[in-house]
This record gives sequence, C-alpha cells and structure tokens, in this order.
Amino acid sequence: MENSELVAKVEQWLKDLSTALHRLSREREVLRDTRTQLMMGVLSTEQAEANLSRLKQSGDSDGSGLSARIVARLR
Repeated sequence: MENSELVAKVEQWLKDLSTALHRLSREREVLRDTRTQLMMGVLSTEQAEANLSRLKQSGDSDGSGLSARIVARLR
C-alpha cells in the first residue's frame, strides 16, 4: 500500500469518526433534555418514549453504519 492510499484511508476514517462523534453528541443532548423535562414534569412518559423512539429511528435511518465500522476498526 502506498503512502497516498494510507493517508486517504486515515483521512476517511477520521471523517467517519468525526461524523459519529457529532451524532453521538446530538443524541446525548436529546437524552439530557428528555431526562430533565421528564424529571421536571414538563414531559409525559409517553412524550419521552416518543422522543427516544425518534432518536433511535434517526440513528437507524442513518444507514451509514458508522458506529459499527468504527468499533470494528478499533478492535
């Protein structure tokens, strides 16, 4: 493998990792907000479950499989 190929692969890996970290950061924020609103009584249990369901669906619909690819690469 040539240096340019290796550099390209590392750059793509870093881009994938950055994208996954950004997505996880957004998900963490939604989870925090949901927990806070639920504890304050602003959000019903049904609304909290709907938020979590939407969060899961958005991760599933991403379709990129970034998390799985990154975990596989880290092993």
